[in-house]
Amino acid sequence: MRIGLLKDEPLLSYDELYPPSHARETIERTCILCHGPDFLPNKQWDESQWNAAIDLMQNPLITRARAWCRARLLPASERNWLLTWSRTSGRKQEARAGSSDQPIDEKALGKAMFVEYHIPPLPSGQRGFHDAHLSQNGDVWYVDARGLQIGKMDPRTATWTDYALAGPQFRGHGLTQDAGGDIWASGHTGFVRVDSKTGAIKYYPYNPEAKRPPHGNTPFIDSKQNVWTSLSWANEIAKWTDDMP
Repeated sequence: MRIGLLKDEPLLSYDELYPPSHARETIERTCILCHGPDFLPNKQWDESQWNAAIDLMQNPLITRARAWCRARLLPASERNWLLTWSRTSGRKQEARAGSSDQPIDEKALGKAMFVEYHIPPLPSGQRGFHDAHLSQNGDVWYVDARGLQIGKMDPRTATWTDYALAGPQFRGHGLTQDAGGDIWASGHTGFVRVDSKTGAIKYYPYNPEAKRPPHGNTPFIDSKQNVWTSLSWANEIAKWTDDMP
């Protein structure tokens, strides 16, 4: 079930969302593999927005950092099939997405303040932020996949602190926080645990004997503080418990 699913929102079968076609084959190979089947139907975009999204995923700065990004291999014919899906089946999912007309509290909105925090560049100039997480004490933690770091930003003082990872095998994707305050990230070949107070980092490989990097994607922590993550390349789920070394 999609997070934030609207009440009484109709659910469609996979074949209704993605009728068998060349477009579906393209979407399964280039989009669903990483983003999942619910990602595209949530996007009620016009053709110019779809083109911009495809351009983004084919951007060399992204594909160099994400060597696994299948969108970089998208030929013109398959791009057209994807756009055909967006004009036909994709646009038909409006009922599933529900109404976008949500009540707005103008009085509360008038008191809102939006603050931009400009990310300081690295000496190499290469950063690639992916997920961000608002921690228990108000710090914002982030994954810097291209910079091979995990870091935090204190929004009260606009100060940034980076914690270098041991190597590209632990480059992060998603991250979350456990009840004790530690930050957990899904690395390429193992979990990454960062002590939120000291910045000390520990690594927990998923499977040291794996023939291919499993590539952790999105971590979650259950009520017993077990840490779980999806492994995109292995088509598996990994779990860490506190009785593991």
